[in-house]
Amino acid sequence: NANPYFVVLDTALNDTTAVDEASAYCEARDLMFRMECNLPAALTPNETTTRLATFATSKPGRTFGCYTPSSSPYLALSSAAKLGSIDFSGLNSMLTLNLTAMPGAAPAKLNTTQQSELDRKRTSYYIEQGTSNAYINNGGFKTGVWDDVRIWLDWFKNAVKIDVYNLLASGRVPQTADGMAAMQRVIELICDQDVRNNDIAPDQLSAITQSQIAGAT
Repeated sequence: NANPYFVVLDTALNDTTAVDEASAYCEARDLMFRMECNLPAALTPNETTTRLATFATSKPGRTFGCYTPSSSPYLALSSAAKLGSIDFSGLNSMLTLNLTAMPGAAPAKLNTTQQSELDRKRTSYYIEQGTSNAYINNGGFKTGVWDDVRIWLDWFKNAVKIDVYNLLASGRVPQTADGMAAMQRVIELICDQDVRNNDIAPDQLSAITQSQIAGAT
């Protein structure tokens, strides 16, 4: 794909320099990198050597880490496919991954100590919870921005760029109050669609701060 959005590496590369290179590539290009790690060492309390641990320290804003044991691969790919199915032009079509079934992925067997270690690293994992499978998302990215917030911000920024560009390309837009009002109306229409899609609403989301939003955009 000449214009990708999600980048996922095979688990054979899950803890090599290829992961660092893919992360750097995506961070520099506004892409979303989803990595998997199946190393048992990642479950060891307070370990610092796996990529899940080093990314937890460096906190890249577009690198999403999953723990996927060898018996349960494809969690990163499945989650990317689910997020990629969002219809931003729809009604109430926005979704989150938390407590959501992941097609093609099997739940991992993790004890509470192992889960706590992955939580410490802000790493996602897929386990059985209650009577159904649940995708447990620990904050999304290492920066604390949730993955659904990340994809929404990317869509919103791109939609504004495209629609404002199309307005300017459609004919002369005066540098007057009328021209500014025309551009404002274009952006307002995008915001209206965001409300219909259940992306935004009045009040402030407690899960993300203004500084995180500023950093994400």
